[in-house]
Amino acid sequence: MSKSHSSLLKGKRAEYKVLTKLLTYGFDVYIPVVDENQIDCVLRHEIRGDVSYLELQIKARSKDISLGDRGDFSCIKLGKVHKNYYLIFLSELDETEGIYWVIPSLVFKKLANEITKGKDKGKWWIRLAGKKEKRLVPRPKYKNYEGFEQLKKWSRGDV
Repeated sequence: MSKSHSSLLKGKRAEYKVLTKLLTYGFDVYIPVVDENQIDCVLRHEIRGDVSYLELQIKARSKDISLGDRGDFSCIKLGKVHKNYYLIFLSELDETEGIYWVIPSLVFKKLANEITKGKDKGKWWIRLAGKKEKRLVPRPKYKNYEGFEQLKKWSRGDV
């Protein structure tokens, strides 16, 4: 298996972990046939007869890379940034466990760093966790985005 093929499989595996979590939390999840606009899935929710949708981009770091790199997310190409576009990040710890962050795209642009030079100019990067004493430790400044609370708020209409 080629390195790029293996990388695609790891990415897809992690994406399905996130989709499984979303389904576990009771979200209606729709997957586009084509991943063209940095939208990996769409959530649909109905609140008192009003239907709303949320576009999600999923980014994951595999358990197979060094622990110190699992909290770094780089070369992120954003879709159209708006209030109903969120990013979900997963840092795998092992086969079943991971650390998740859910960040609205409007907030992400304020927290992340834009790459301004080179071949990745216009893309974004963010470090959500670091290595400490052989553990992956989330950075405190992103505590509000850990887990799926942002999506739960959205599904209750609290956003």
